[in-house]
Amino acid sequence: MLGIPTSFIWIWIAAIIAAVLFLMRRKQPPAANTEHLAMTVWAAFGPYSSAKDAEELLDRSARAVFRPEDYGKHADWVRGHGEKFRQWESQGGFEKHQAFMRRHFLTVARGTDFDQACQRLRAEAQKLGLEAMDHINQDFLESTGHRLEAARDPDGTLRFEYKQTWPDAQIREHQESLVANIAEAIGQKLLTSSSETGVAMREFLVDVGRVHLGRNLEEAGDIGGMWLRCCDLLREHPESETAKAFKVHNDAWDAESPGEKRDI
Repeated sequence: MLGIPTSFIWIWIAAIIAAVLFLMRRKQPPAANTEHLAMTVWAAFGPYSSAKDAEELLDRSARAVFRPEDYGKHADWVRGHGEKFRQWESQGGFEKHQAFMRRHFLTVARGTDFDQACQRLRAEAQKLGLEAMDHINQDFLESTGHRLEAARDPDGTLRFEYKQTWPDAQIREHQESLVANIAEAIGQKLLTSSSETGVAMREFLVDVGRVHLGRNLEEAGDIGGMWLRCCDLLREHPESETAKAFKVHNDAWDAESPGEKRDI
């Protein structure tokens, strides 16, 4: 049996070593301040339900990796990927392609630089969440006797709790006052309306009050209150004749004179 030449053996050994070193380099964690790291962070926070979500998270991942001072150098790269995501979505292959990309980058999703970038991204998301919470509280909830409060779980995850800050009686009183103010505003609009559809709407509400309540509705609050009742009827029993007639009048009023209700 012929022996294998020593030179041939050494060639194979060298080839195997080169292959191992190549694979080791490919499996190394992504380096700091690289697009590779940004893509790896992006992969870790997926999967994404739409191209828009994927591009938004890639943008935020790039900001976490490159910081504000260097982000501008990579903005075109982020937009390029966004175009690719949208192309995949339009062709029906977004889910398949993003899954392939994520699997590729998740094989190296480790290391100090990766962990730090992920933490910066989470911190920025939490900051935006707290700012949004403050906005919702100040502009919407606090005047209704409720508010959102932030709490952290043991693992650092931020969650939001919906809490009541007023007694039940005060909340009911506020809600009744709010409904009364809306009814008054709607009634005033109808009483002063000069449009044909506004007059028809008012006359319809007065007729409904006469038939169903046995009263002549003359005050703004009463007319607006009937309008609100008809809105409830339309939502709960759209098949009723009164609800159908109300919808015809209300749609016509909206179409002809939309500004009459816009500022209420």
